[in-house]
Amino acid sequence: PHYMAPEVFEANGYSFEVDLWSLGCLLYEFLCYGLPFGENASGDPYAVYTAIKKHNVTFPKFMKD
Repeated sequence: PHYMAPEVFEANGYSFEVDLWSLGCLLYEFLCYGLPFGENASGDPYAVYTAIKKHNVTFPKFMKD
């Protein structure tokens, strides 16, 4: 669930843009060494969904300098 776009969770229909979302999550993971949403969710898919819906992405300190 860490790579799923909000549209997929809501099941309202979606298109190829969700693939771009997943690609963005992968790029974040490769560059920042962590997941963009719900890294501390401890395996709870609903906690990951909640983190994705809040859209609070933070970047590590080494990315900001």
